[in-house]
Amino acid sequence: MKVSIPATLLLIVASASAQQSAAQGPSTSTEIPKLARLQDRDSYDVYSDLLRTRKPEAPTWTIIQETRDFAFCLKSAQNLDPSYREVIDDYALKNQKKFVLEKMFNLPQYTLASPERWFDTGTSRMFAILSAVGFSVDRTHSGVCYMAGSAGGSSGTCLFLVKKDGKWQEDDGYRGGCGFGAAVYR
Repeated sequence: MKVSIPATLLLIVASASAQQSAAQGPSTSTEIPKLARLQDRDSYDVYSDLLRTRKPEAPTWTIIQETRDFAFCLKSAQNLDPSYREVIDDYALKNQKKFVLEKMFNLPQYTLASPERWFDTGTSRMFAILSAVGFSVDRTHSGVCYMAGSAGGSSGTCLFLVKKDGKWQEDDGYRGGCGFGAAVYR
């Protein structure tokens, strides 16, 4: 025997479920969008190559699972390739909001942690806080800011990177640098 559920009943059940969800309030995991899996696969490559080359001695990383908007302290000079301006503009656009990072890093060992974990003092692990990555239109240049450190101290910097031989490397075509201390994060 086939039982038919009237469409009105289904509508009432769906409406009640939606009202219950709204009454409970939004969950924290849906408040912050995830970094797009396919479109920004390059972002995870930038993060992984950056952390591996800047701190190769780090056996395990604890990566804060939300991106952070650091002021991009590198500037594009008039005589530089226009791709630097594209990177800076894309960086500014993407960092207008936070993104949740997923387990897509290409690192030997790492964990993702809540932002509150940055202030843990009883650990010897290396912590990293990352910005969203800005890219040139052709996706051969990128810009990222990050802060890394351990209980002993931390510091941050912004970098222009270029993709060479399939790896993201610090762009030695750009002359200049900038950095900031842990006080920026608080």
